[in-house]
Amino acid sequence: MKRLILILTGIILAAMLAGCGVKENTVEVPLFDKQMIVGTNIAFDDITDFYYTKENINYDAYYQRYRFYVEDGRHLFFHETRVRPGDYGPCTEKDTIQIGTIELSAEQWTQFCDLVSGGAVKARSESADSGDSGPWLYLYWTNDRSKYQQFSFDSYEKEAEFEEYCVALESKIMYRLSFNRSGFETEKTMYAPGEEVTVRYDIIATDTDYSFYSNDVEFRQEYDGGYVFTFVMPDHNVALNVKSRNTMEYDPDANIENTSGNLKDHITNENMVFDYYEAVEATVGGDESTEYVLYEYDDTQLILARYNKEEDSEETMDYCLVSSSVLDDSMELVRKYKMANWKKGTGLRGMTYVVRFMNDGEMVRISSDDMPEDGSEAFNAIREVLSGEWGNAVRGSGPGIWYCPECGCRNEGRYCSECGLEKPAVEVMGTSGQAENALQAMRRDIPY
Repeated sequence: MKRLILILTGIILAAMLAGCGVKENTVEVPLFDKQMIVGTNIAFDDITDFYYTKENINYDAYYQRYRFYVEDGRHLFFHETRVRPGDYGPCTEKDTIQIGTIELSAEQWTQFCDLVSGGAVKARSESADSGDSGPWLYLYWTNDRSKYQQFSFDSYEKEAEFEEYCVALESKIMYRLSFNRSGFETEKTMYAPGEEVTVRYDIIATDTDYSFYSNDVEFRQEYDGGYVFTFVMPDHNVALNVKSRNTMEYDPDANIENTSGNLKDHITNENMVFDYYEAVEATVGGDESTEYVLYEYDDTQLILARYNKEEDSEETMDYCLVSSSVLDDSMELVRKYKMANWKKGTGLRGMTYVVRFMNDGEMVRISSDDMPEDGSEAFNAIREVLSGEWGNAVRGSGPGIWYCPECGCRNEGRYCSECGLEKPAVEVMGTSGQAENALQAMRRDIPY
Protein backbone atom coordinates (compact mmCIF):
# COMPACT_ATOMS: atom_id res chain seq x y z
CA MET A 1 0.00 0.00 0.00
CA LYS A 2 2.86 2.40 0.89
CA ARG A 3 4.54 1.51 -2.40
CA LEU A 4 1.35 2.41 -4.31
CA ILE A 5 1.08 5.76 -2.49
CA LEU A 6 4.71 6.56 -3.32
CA ILE A 7 4.15 5.73 -6.99
CA LEU A 8 1.02 7.94 -7.19
CA THR A 9 2.81 10.81 -5.43
CA GLY A 10 5.68 10.59 -7.91
CA ILE A 11 3.30 10.68 -10.87
CA ILE A 12 1.52 13.78 -9.50
CA LEU A 13 4.81 15.61 -8.86
CA ALA A 14 6.05 14.81 -12.35
CA ALA A 15 2.85 16.16 -13.88
CA MET A 16 3.12 19.35 -11.83
CA LEU A 17 6.73 19.90 -12.88
CA ALA A 18 5.85 19.27 -16.52
CA GLY A 19 3.04 21.82 -16.32
CA CYS A 20 5.39 24.42 -14.93
CA GLY A 21 7.78 23.81 -17.80
CA VAL A 22 5.09 24.40 -20.44
CA LYS A 23 3.98 27.63 -18.79
CA GLU A 24 7.57 28.94 -18.67
CA ASN A 25 8.10 28.37 -22.41
CA THR A 26 4.99 30.36 -23.42
CA VAL A 27 5.99 33.66 -21.74
CA GLU A 28 6.10 36.38 -24.44
CA VAL A 29 8.77 39.09 -24.62
CA PRO A 30 7.18 42.51 -23.99
CA LEU A 31 6.76 44.62 -27.15
CA PHE A 32 9.12 47.39 -26.02
CA ASP A 33 11.87 44.87 -25.18
CA LYS A 34 11.74 43.06 -28.51
CA GLN A 35 14.37 43.99 -31.08
CA MET A 36 14.72 43.31 -34.79
CA ILE A 37 18.28 43.15 -36.11
CA VAL A 38 19.02 44.70 -39.51
CA GLY A 39 20.54 42.09 -41.79
CA THR A 40 19.16 39.24 -39.67
CA ASN A 41 15.48 39.86 -38.94
CA ILE A 42 15.17 42.72 -41.45
CA ALA A 43 16.47 42.14 -44.97
CA PHE A 44 18.30 45.02 -46.66
CA ASP A 45 15.90 44.79 -49.62
CA ASP A 46 12.99 45.43 -47.23
CA ILE A 47 14.32 48.84 -46.06
CA THR A 48 12.15 51.66 -47.44
CA ASP A 49 13.17 54.72 -45.40
CA PHE A 50 15.79 55.80 -42.87
CA TYR A 51 15.86 59.10 -40.96
CA TYR A 52 18.71 60.67 -38.99
CA THR A 53 17.87 63.97 -37.28
CA LYS A 54 19.80 66.23 -34.89
CA GLU A 55 18.43 69.52 -33.58
CA ASN A 56 19.46 72.15 -31.08
CA ILE A 57 16.83 74.76 -30.17
CA ASN A 58 19.04 76.55 -27.66
CA TYR A 59 21.60 79.27 -28.43
CA ASP A 60 23.38 78.81 -31.80
CA ALA A 61 20.42 76.73 -32.94
CA TYR A 62 20.79 74.22 -35.75
CA TYR A 63 18.89 71.43 -37.48
CA GLN A 64 20.42 68.57 -39.48
CA ARG A 65 18.53 65.82 -41.30
CA TYR A 66 19.80 62.92 -43.42
CA ARG A 67 17.43 60.58 -45.18
CA PHE A 68 18.01 57.42 -47.22
CA TYR A 69 14.93 56.13 -49.01
CA VAL A 70 13.53 54.18 -51.93
CA GLU A 71 11.25 55.84 -54.50
CA ASP A 72 10.08 54.37 -57.82
CA GLY A 73 12.78 51.73 -57.62
CA ARG A 74 15.54 54.33 -57.08
CA HIS A 75 17.75 54.69 -54.04
CA LEU A 76 17.96 58.34 -52.92
CA PHE A 77 19.80 60.46 -50.36
CA PHE A 78 18.39 63.72 -48.99
CA HIS A 79 20.05 66.20 -46.67
CA GLU A 80 19.04 69.53 -45.14
CA THR A 81 21.01 71.88 -42.90
CA ARG A 82 19.50 74.83 -41.04
CA VAL A 83 21.46 77.15 -38.77
CA ARG A 84 20.66 80.17 -36.64
CA PRO A 85 24.04 81.39 -35.32
CA GLY A 86 23.88 83.66 -32.32
CA ASP A 87 20.18 83.01 -31.84
CA TYR A 88 17.73 80.54 -30.33
CA GLY A 89 15.64 77.98 -32.20
CA PRO A 90 13.82 76.20 -33.42
CA CYS A 91 15.23 76.74 -36.91
CA THR A 92 12.71 77.24 -39.70
CA GLU A 93 12.78 76.88 -43.46
CA LYS A 94 14.21 80.37 -43.96
CA ASP A 95 17.29 79.31 -41.92
CA THR A 96 18.16 76.63 -44.50
CA ILE A 97 21.71 77.00 -45.81
CA GLN A 98 22.03 73.71 -47.65
CA ILE A 99 19.53 71.24 -49.07
CA GLY A 100 19.57 68.67 -51.85
CA THR A 101 18.83 65.16 -53.11
CA ILE A 102 20.95 62.77 -55.15
CA GLU A 103 20.30 59.35 -56.61
CA LEU A 104 22.60 56.72 -55.14
CA SER A 105 24.45 54.12 -57.12
CA ALA A 106 24.14 50.46 -56.18
CA GLU A 107 27.55 50.69 -54.53
CA GLN A 108 26.56 53.75 -52.47
CA TRP A 109 23.34 52.09 -51.29
CA THR A 110 25.28 48.96 -50.33
CA GLN A 111 27.66 51.13 -48.27
CA PHE A 112 24.64 52.57 -46.43
CA CYS A 113 23.33 49.04 -45.76
CA ASP A 114 26.72 48.02 -44.38
CA LEU A 115 26.62 50.91 -41.92
CA VAL A 116 23.14 50.07 -40.56
CA SER A 117 23.84 46.31 -40.58
CA GLY A 118 23.66 44.83 -37.11
CA GLY A 119 21.69 47.78 -35.81
CA ALA A 120 18.62 47.15 -33.69
CA VAL A 121 15.09 48.30 -34.44
CA LYS A 122 12.53 48.34 -31.66
CA ALA A 123 9.10 49.79 -30.96
CA ARG A 124 8.86 53.57 -30.61
CA SER A 125 9.05 54.83 -27.04
CA GLU A 126 9.43 58.12 -25.24
CA SER A 127 13.15 58.69 -24.84
CA ALA A 128 14.45 59.42 -21.39
CA ASP A 129 16.62 62.03 -23.10
CA SER A 130 13.76 63.72 -24.97
CA GLY A 131 14.56 67.39 -25.27
CA ASP A 132 18.24 66.81 -26.05
CA SER A 133 19.77 67.36 -29.50
CA GLY A 134 19.53 63.73 -30.63
CA PRO A 135 20.28 62.14 -32.95
CA TRP A 136 16.86 60.57 -33.44
CA LEU A 137 16.98 57.54 -35.72
CA TYR A 138 14.09 55.74 -37.43
CA LEU A 139 14.13 52.90 -39.92
CA TYR A 140 11.04 51.88 -41.90
CA TRP A 141 10.74 48.53 -43.61
CA THR A 142 8.11 46.42 -45.29
CA ASN A 143 5.87 44.30 -43.02
CA ASP A 144 6.83 46.22 -39.88
CA ARG A 145 3.11 47.04 -39.30
CA SER A 146 4.19 50.33 -37.71
CA LYS A 147 5.53 48.53 -34.66
CA TYR A 148 9.33 48.47 -34.93
CA GLN A 149 10.88 51.72 -36.20
CA GLN A 150 13.22 53.21 -33.59
CA PHE A 151 16.79 52.46 -34.66
CA SER A 152 20.13 52.31 -32.89
CA PHE A 153 23.52 51.58 -34.45
CA ASP A 154 25.49 48.46 -33.67
CA SER A 155 28.28 50.59 -32.19
CA TYR A 156 29.32 54.18 -31.65
CA GLU A 157 32.04 53.72 -34.26
CA LYS A 158 29.45 52.82 -36.91
CA GLU A 159 27.36 55.84 -36.01
CA ALA A 160 30.37 58.13 -36.39
CA GLU A 161 31.25 56.45 -39.70
CA PHE A 162 27.65 56.96 -40.85
CA GLU A 163 27.88 60.70 -40.14
CA GLU A 164 31.14 60.95 -42.09
CA TYR A 165 29.55 59.11 -45.00
CA CYS A 166 26.62 61.55 -45.08
CA VAL A 167 28.99 64.53 -45.12
CA ALA A 168 30.82 62.94 -48.04
CA LEU A 169 27.54 62.46 -49.93
CA GLU A 170 26.61 66.11 -49.33
CA SER A 171 29.58 67.17 -51.44
CA LYS A 172 28.25 65.05 -54.32
CA ILE A 173 24.92 66.87 -54.58
CA MET A 174 24.24 67.83 -58.19
CA TYR A 175 21.47 69.78 -59.88
CA ARG A 176 19.66 69.25 -63.18
CA LEU A 177 19.92 71.39 -66.32
CA SER A 178 16.83 71.14 -68.51
CA PHE A 179 15.50 72.78 -71.69
CA ASN A 180 12.03 73.61 -72.99
CA ARG A 181 12.73 72.23 -76.48
CA SER A 182 15.26 70.23 -78.47
CA GLY A 183 18.30 71.87 -80.10
CA PHE A 184 20.34 72.59 -76.98
CA GLU A 185 23.59 70.68 -76.60
CA THR A 186 25.58 70.27 -73.40
CA GLU A 187 28.18 67.86 -72.07
CA LYS A 188 25.85 66.52 -69.36
CA THR A 189 22.59 67.37 -67.62
CA MET A 190 23.69 67.17 -63.96
CA TYR A 191 26.14 69.70 -62.48
CA ALA A 192 27.57 70.40 -59.06
CA PRO A 193 27.08 73.87 -57.52
CA GLY A 194 29.85 76.20 -58.66
CA GLU A 195 30.62 74.15 -61.77
CA GLU A 196 30.92 76.08 -65.04
CA VAL A 197 28.28 75.16 -67.61
CA THR A 198 28.53 75.63 -71.39
CA VAL A 199 25.50 75.14 -73.64
CA ARG A 200 25.22 75.43 -77.45
CA TYR A 201 22.20 75.98 -79.64
CA ASP A 202 22.93 75.34 -83.33
CA ILE A 203 19.49 74.76 -84.85
CA ILE A 204 19.17 78.16 -86.51
CA ALA A 205 16.60 78.83 -89.23
CA THR A 206 16.70 81.71 -91.69
CA ASP A 207 14.46 84.74 -91.19
CA THR A 208 13.95 83.77 -87.55
CA ASP A 209 14.65 85.65 -84.35
CA TYR A 210 15.54 83.63 -81.25
CA SER A 211 15.06 84.73 -77.66
CA PHE A 212 16.74 82.78 -74.86
CA TYR A 213 15.84 83.20 -71.21
CA SER A 214 15.96 81.57 -67.79
CA ASN A 215 14.22 82.41 -64.54
CA ASP A 216 16.81 80.42 -62.60
CA VAL A 217 20.21 81.86 -63.51
CA GLU A 218 21.90 84.77 -65.27
CA PHE A 219 24.00 83.62 -68.22
CA ARG A 220 26.43 85.01 -70.79
CA GLN A 221 25.39 84.70 -74.43
CA GLU A 222 27.75 84.76 -77.43
CA TYR A 223 27.56 83.81 -81.09
CA ASP A 224 30.16 81.50 -82.65
CA GLY A 225 28.55 79.75 -85.60
CA GLY A 226 25.69 79.15 -83.19
CA TYR A 227 24.54 80.47 -79.84
CA VAL A 228 26.83 79.73 -76.89
CA PHE A 229 25.71 80.20 -73.27
CA THR A 230 27.90 80.03 -70.18
CA PHE A 231 27.06 80.32 -66.49
CA VAL A 232 28.02 78.94 -63.11
CA MET A 233 25.66 76.29 -61.76
CA PRO A 234 23.78 77.56 -58.68
CA ASP A 235 22.60 75.36 -55.82
CA HIS A 236 19.28 74.56 -57.53
CA ASN A 237 17.96 73.19 -60.81
CA VAL A 238 18.16 75.38 -63.92
CA ALA A 239 15.83 75.51 -66.93
CA LEU A 240 17.08 77.23 -70.10
CA ASN A 241 14.39 78.21 -72.59
CA VAL A 242 14.12 79.48 -76.14
CA LYS A 243 11.40 81.33 -78.04
CA SER A 244 11.52 81.92 -81.80
CA ARG A 245 9.66 84.24 -84.15
CA ASN A 246 9.54 84.38 -87.94
CA THR A 247 10.81 87.85 -88.91
CA MET A 248 8.94 87.66 -92.25
CA GLU A 249 5.62 88.01 -90.44
CA TYR A 250 3.88 91.30 -91.19
CA ASP A 251 4.26 93.91 -88.44
CA PRO A 252 1.97 96.90 -89.08
CA ASP A 253 3.90 99.07 -86.60
CA ALA A 254 7.40 98.28 -87.82
CA ASN A 255 7.76 101.48 -89.87
CA ILE A 256 5.92 103.88 -87.56
CA GLU A 257 8.27 106.66 -86.53
CA ASN A 258 8.75 107.15 -82.81
CA THR A 259 7.73 110.70 -81.95
CA SER A 260 7.89 110.36 -78.19
CA GLY A 261 11.45 111.66 -77.85
CA ASN A 262 14.32 110.04 -75.96
CA LEU A 263 13.45 107.34 -73.48
CA LYS A 264 15.51 108.90 -70.73
CA ASP A 265 13.33 112.01 -70.83
CA HIS A 266 10.53 109.85 -69.39
CA ILE A 267 12.60 108.50 -66.52
CA THR A 268 11.39 110.76 -63.75
CA ASN A 269 9.86 110.27 -60.33
CA GLU A 270 6.57 111.66 -61.63
CA ASN A 271 6.37 108.90 -64.26
CA MET A 272 7.26 106.04 -61.91
CA VAL A 273 4.42 103.50 -61.55
CA PHE A 274 6.14 100.50 -59.95
CA ASP A 275 9.40 99.85 -58.10
CA TYR A 276 11.11 96.68 -56.88
CA TYR A 277 14.32 96.93 -54.80
CA GLU A 278 16.51 94.33 -53.09
CA ALA A 279 19.79 94.59 -51.24
CA VAL A 280 22.07 92.42 -49.12
CA GLU A 281 21.23 93.38 -45.55
CA ALA A 282 24.79 94.28 -44.60
CA THR A 283 25.07 96.63 -47.56
CA VAL A 284 21.69 98.37 -47.77
CA GLY A 285 22.35 101.66 -49.55
CA GLY A 286 25.91 100.49 -50.01
CA ASP A 287 27.66 97.87 -52.06
CA GLU A 288 25.20 95.35 -53.47
CA SER A 289 21.67 96.08 -54.66
CA THR A 290 19.36 95.56 -57.64
CA GLU A 291 16.32 97.63 -58.52
CA TYR A 292 13.73 97.36 -61.31
CA VAL A 293 11.57 100.45 -61.94
CA LEU A 294 8.67 100.89 -64.38
CA TYR A 295 7.97 104.35 -65.87
CA GLU A 296 5.09 105.56 -68.02
CA TYR A 297 5.86 105.90 -71.74
CA ASP A 298 2.78 105.51 -73.97
CA ASP A 299 -0.53 103.65 -74.08
CA THR A 300 0.97 100.23 -74.81
CA GLN A 301 4.55 100.41 -73.53
CA LEU A 302 6.45 101.20 -70.36
CA ILE A 303 10.11 101.92 -69.71
CA LEU A 304 11.78 99.28 -67.57
CA ALA A 305 14.97 100.53 -65.91
CA ARG A 306 17.40 98.38 -64.00
CA TYR A 307 19.75 99.90 -61.42
CA ASN A 308 22.53 97.54 -60.41
CA LYS A 309 25.20 98.08 -57.77
CA GLU A 310 27.91 95.50 -57.21
CA GLU A 311 30.55 95.43 -54.53
CA ASP A 312 33.24 98.11 -54.90
CA SER A 313 31.83 99.37 -58.20
CA GLU A 314 29.78 102.27 -59.51
CA GLU A 315 26.05 101.86 -59.89
CA THR A 316 24.92 101.24 -63.46
CA MET A 317 21.55 101.96 -65.04
CA ASP A 318 20.12 100.36 -68.19
CA TYR A 319 16.64 100.73 -69.64
CA CYS A 320 14.43 99.45 -72.43
CA LEU A 321 10.83 99.46 -73.65
CA VAL A 322 8.51 96.67 -72.49
CA SER A 323 4.84 95.86 -72.85
CA SER A 324 2.54 97.59 -70.39
CA SER A 325 1.24 94.13 -69.46
CA VAL A 326 4.24 93.71 -67.14
CA LEU A 327 2.65 96.26 -64.81
CA ASP A 328 -0.61 94.29 -64.85
CA ASP A 329 1.31 91.11 -64.00
CA SER A 330 3.15 92.83 -61.14
CA MET A 331 0.00 94.35 -59.67
CA GLU A 332 -1.78 91.01 -59.93
CA LEU A 333 0.86 89.59 -57.57
CA VAL A 334 0.43 92.57 -55.23
CA ARG A 335 -3.28 91.77 -55.04
CA LYS A 336 -2.74 88.01 -54.78
CA TYR A 337 -0.51 88.40 -51.71
CA LYS A 338 -2.61 91.31 -50.33
CA MET A 339 0.55 93.39 -49.93
CA ALA A 340 -1.39 96.63 -49.46
CA ASN A 341 -2.68 95.20 -46.16
CA TRP A 342 0.71 94.15 -44.76
CA LYS A 343 1.57 95.64 -41.40
CA LYS A 344 4.48 95.12 -39.07
CA GLY A 345 5.52 91.52 -39.71
CA THR A 346 8.18 88.91 -39.13
CA GLY A 347 10.95 90.56 -41.16
CA LEU A 348 13.65 88.78 -43.12
CA ARG A 349 17.25 88.25 -42.15
CA GLY A 350 20.04 88.62 -44.69
CA MET A 351 18.11 90.59 -47.35
CA THR A 352 16.02 93.73 -47.54
CA TYR A 353 13.18 94.00 -50.07
CA VAL A 354 11.07 97.04 -50.96
CA VAL A 355 8.13 97.29 -53.36
CA ARG A 356 6.38 100.57 -54.24
CA PHE A 357 3.16 100.75 -56.23
CA MET A 358 0.15 103.00 -56.81
CA ASN A 359 -2.91 102.25 -54.68
CA ASP A 360 -5.99 104.50 -54.83
CA GLY A 361 -3.91 107.29 -56.34
CA GLU A 362 -1.16 107.14 -53.71
CA MET A 363 2.30 105.56 -53.81
CA VAL A 364 2.44 102.74 -51.25
CA ARG A 365 5.74 101.45 -49.86
CA ILE A 366 5.98 97.85 -48.59
CA SER A 367 9.21 96.36 -47.25
CA SER A 368 10.38 93.02 -45.91
CA ASP A 369 9.93 94.48 -42.40
CA ASP A 370 6.16 94.45 -43.03
CA MET A 371 5.81 91.00 -44.52
CA PRO A 372 4.02 88.00 -42.99
CA GLU A 373 5.73 84.66 -42.56
CA ASP A 374 5.28 83.62 -46.21
CA GLY A 375 5.90 87.13 -47.57
CA SER A 376 9.19 86.25 -49.28
CA GLU A 377 7.13 84.37 -51.87
CA ALA A 378 5.56 87.66 -52.96
CA PHE A 379 8.89 89.44 -53.39
CA ASN A 380 10.36 86.48 -55.28
CA ALA A 381 7.36 86.27 -57.59
CA ILE A 382 7.52 89.99 -58.43
CA ARG A 383 11.24 89.76 -59.05
CA GLU A 384 10.70 86.85 -61.45
CA VAL A 385 8.20 88.89 -63.46
CA LEU A 386 10.43 91.96 -63.77
CA SER A 387 13.76 90.16 -64.23
CA GLY A 388 12.13 87.79 -66.72
CA GLU A 389 10.78 90.74 -68.73
CA TRP A 390 14.20 92.36 -68.58
CA GLY A 391 15.86 89.17 -69.80
CA ASN A 392 13.42 88.88 -72.69
CA ALA A 393 14.09 92.46 -73.74
CA VAL A 394 17.87 92.19 -73.47
CA ARG A 395 18.31 88.76 -75.02
CA GLY A 396 15.41 88.79 -77.46
CA SER A 397 15.21 92.00 -79.49
CA GLY A 398 11.74 92.90 -80.65
CA PRO A 399 10.51 93.29 -84.24
CA GLY A 400 11.07 96.33 -86.43
CA ILE A 401 13.66 98.01 -88.63
CA TRP A 402 16.98 99.04 -87.07
CA TYR A 403 20.22 100.59 -88.29
CA CYS A 404 23.51 99.00 -87.38
CA PRO A 405 25.61 101.33 -85.17
CA GLU A 406 28.77 99.72 -86.58
CA CYS A 407 28.28 99.98 -90.34
CA GLY A 408 24.97 101.87 -90.72
CA CYS A 409 23.26 99.08 -92.68
CA ARG A 410 19.45 98.90 -92.55
CA ASN A 411 18.24 95.59 -91.04
CA GLU A 412 15.09 93.74 -90.03
CA GLY A 413 16.49 90.58 -88.45
CA ARG A 414 18.40 90.06 -85.22
CA TYR A 415 21.87 90.33 -86.82
CA CYS A 416 23.24 92.91 -89.23
CA SER A 417 23.19 91.51 -92.75
CA GLU A 418 26.40 93.43 -93.57
CA CYS A 419 28.77 93.02 -90.60
CA GLY A 420 26.97 90.44 -88.45
CA LEU A 421 26.61 92.67 -85.36
CA GLU A 422 23.72 91.65 -83.08
CA LYS A 423 20.87 94.14 -82.85
CA PRO A 424 21.31 96.31 -79.73
CA ALA A 425 18.72 95.07 -77.27
CA VAL A 426 18.63 98.03 -74.89
CA GLU A 427 19.59 101.66 -74.89
CA VAL A 428 22.24 101.92 -72.18
CA MET A 429 22.70 105.08 -70.16
CA GLY A 430 26.12 105.44 -68.57
CA THR A 431 27.25 107.63 -65.70
CA SER A 432 28.70 110.73 -67.33
CA GLY A 433 27.42 114.06 -68.73
CA GLN A 434 23.70 114.33 -69.34
CA ALA A 435 23.19 110.67 -68.43
CA GLU A 436 24.77 111.25 -65.04
CA ASN A 437 22.38 114.14 -64.36
CA ALA A 438 19.35 112.03 -65.23
CA LEU A 439 20.62 109.14 -63.10
CA GLN A 440 21.19 111.34 -60.07
CA ALA A 441 17.78 112.98 -60.49
CA MET A 442 16.16 109.56 -60.26
CA ARG A 443 18.33 108.30 -57.41
CA ARG A 444 17.22 111.14 -55.12
CA ASP A 445 14.21 108.94 -54.36
CA ILE A 446 15.85 105.63 -53.47
CA PRO A 447 13.27 103.44 -51.67
CA TYR A 448 15.28 102.10 -48.71
